[in-house]
Amino acid sequence: MEHKDKKLTIAEMTDTFYPIVNGVVTVVDKLTTALNKTDNAFVCTTRGGTKKGRTTKTFPYELYTCKGFFVPVQKDGWSCISLDRKFRKAVMAKDIDVIHCHTIFRQFAFAKKIAKKKHVPIIITVHTQSHYDFKKFLKFDCFVKSAMKKLVRTYNQADQIWALNEGVKQYLIGWGADESKIRIFGNACDIVVPENRDELINKVNDLHGLAGQENVFLYTGRLMEYKNIFLIANSLKILKDKGVNFKMIYVGDGLDRPKLEQKIKDLGLEDNVIFTGMVTDRNMMIGYYLRADLFLFPSVYDTDGLVKAEAAICDTPSVMIEGSMAALGFKDRQDIYTCKEDAQSFADKVYEIINDEENFEFVKKNAKNALYKTWDQNAKRAVEMYKDAIKEYNEKHTNEKEYK
Repeated sequence: MEHKDKKLTIAEMTDTFYPIVNGVVTVVDKLTTALNKTDNAFVCTTRGGTKKGRTTKTFPYELYTCKGFFVPVQKDGWSCISLDRKFRKAVMAKDIDVIHCHTIFRQFAFAKKIAKKKHVPIIITVHTQSHYDFKKFLKFDCFVKSAMKKLVRTYNQADQIWALNEGVKQYLIGWGADESKIRIFGNACDIVVPENRDELINKVNDLHGLAGQENVFLYTGRLMEYKNIFLIANSLKILKDKGVNFKMIYVGDGLDRPKLEQKIKDLGLEDNVIFTGMVTDRNMMIGYYLRADLFLFPSVYDTDGLVKAEAAICDTPSVMIEGSMAALGFKDRQDIYTCKEDAQSFADKVYEIINDEENFEFVKKNAKNALYKTWDQNAKRAVEMYKDAIKEYNEKHTNEKEYK
C-alpha cells in the first residue's frame, strides 16, 4: 500500500519526558506537535519519577505513559513496560504506520515487538556521541569499545538510522553502523521571542543583580565534565586576570556541578559566576538567552545542540570549538565564533569578540538567519522520509503475506 495521500500514524518513542528537560525531550515534543498539524503522531514514554514530579501538562497530541522510574545518576527516565499491561495494550491497539525511536533502551525493545506484529519500519535517531557517556562510568577503553559495539548493533536493528548531521553519520560509520541505513535529519528551533522581552530581561536582572552589567556570558545544559564546562571556568580565570569585567551564568544541573562549584572557588571566581540550577520555565529560559551577550558552548560531545540555535534567535551568538559536530556547516566570525579546544584559545576568542563591536553586530544578525529552522519545516521533511522508509520496508518484505 502506498502512503502518498494517506495521513500517517507515527509513534514517537522515548524513555525520557517532561518534567525532565533536555534536548531529546524538546525534540520529541516539538516534532510530534508539528507532525500533528498534517498527520497523526503520538508519544510513548515513561511516567518516571515521583507523582509530585510528574508532568500534568497537556499536549496537542496523544501521550501514552508507562510505569517507570527516575534514574538520578543519569537524570533520566527508565520505562518498565513489562509491568504495565494497560500501556502495552493501548499502544498495540493503535493503527501505526511507522515507529520513530529516540532511545535504544526499553521503548526501543517494545518498538521491535510492535513492528514485528504490525509489519512496520522502525527509525532510530542518534542524538548523542554515546562513548562519552560510557567513558564517564566504565573508565577503561576496552569496556567503552565493548559497550559501543553492542550499542551500534542495536542501532543496526532499526530499518533506518537518522543522524543529525554529516559528522554524526561518519561517527556512526566509524563505530560500525550500517551506512546503507543512515539518513541525515537535523534539528530545528522555532523559539518565538515574546513581546515582553524587556520584562523578561529585567526579571533576570532583578533575580541576579545584573542591571548595568556588561559582558554577561551564558551556558545552559547538563553540568557534566565531558561538555567542557571546566574549560569555560579556566578561560574565565584568564579573562579575569586580564581585567575583564563579566558575569557568567551556568543554567542547568548534573553530576559534576559540585566539582565545578569547587573549581570556581579555587579560581577565585565566586563573585563572577552564577549557578541557577535547572530552569523549567520556558519564558525564564528565554530571558536568560536575551540577557546574555555571548553563549559559551565549547562542547565536543553535543552532536547538534538546540541551545545554540535558541541563543541565536535571542540575538546571542555562540562561541564553539572548531571542528566540533555542533559547529559543522557554520563559519567563524560569520554565523558563530570558533576557536581551539583549550582555555587560552577560548579566552582569547571571547576577548577578541568583546573588543570588536562591529563584527559582533554582524555575527549576531547572521546567526539568527543561519540557525533558524522551524519545526513545521522539519516535520514536512520528516513525513517524506517516513514515507520513503515505509516504501523501502514494503519493497524489502514483498515476500511476506501481510504488510502495510
